[in-house]
Amino acid sequence: LGSVALGNDPHTERKAEAIALDRQVATVINEYDRDFEMRMVSPHHRSNTISILRRGLTKYLARDLADLVLRAFVRFIQESGRPGSQQGLRQRITPFLNFARNAVIIPVNVMPGWRRPRSSRAAMLARPGRIISTDELVAIWKSTADAGPINGYVSLMMITGVRICEAA
Repeated sequence: LGSVALGNDPHTERKAEAIALDRQVATVINEYDRDFEMRMVSPHHRSNTISILRRGLTKYLARDLADLVLRAFVRFIQESGRPGSQQGLRQRITPFLNFARNAVIIPVNVMPGWRRPRSSRAAMLARPGRIISTDELVAIWKSTADAGPINGYVSLMMITGVRICEAA
C-alpha cells in the first residue's frame, strides 16, 4: 500500500521482474536444453552443447541476454582459452542466439557475419619453428642411401627443397 501511495505500481514491477528473469542467460540456456530434449537431439550432443554454453557464459548467467552485444560474445570466445574451446563455443553460440531470436527473447542474433580474425602471411612466417640441424640432415641422407621407393623421394626433397606432393 505504501508503494501504491507513492505512485508506484507493484503489479507492473513484478511483471517486469518476471520478464527480466525469463531473459536471463541461465534461463534461456535451460529453455534451449528443453528444446533439445523436445526435438530428441542426441543426448551426447545435447549435454556437450549445454555444458559448453554454461562454461563459456559462466560470468553472465545472471545477466539479461538482450543486453549482451557482439563485443561481449567475442570477448567470451577470446577468453575461453585454447583454440579448440574457442571454436566449440563459437559454433554453439550462434545456434543458441538463433533459438533465442526465434523464441522472441532477443530482437536479433548479433553473431552472424562475425568471423575469427585470420593470421597474416607475415605473422605466420614470423612464428618460431624448428630447423633440422646439419647433423640430422647427414643422418637422414645416410639412412636414405639404400635403394627404396621412399628413399628417392626423401633425397629429392632434401636436394631441391620441394614439398612431398611436388616430389611425388
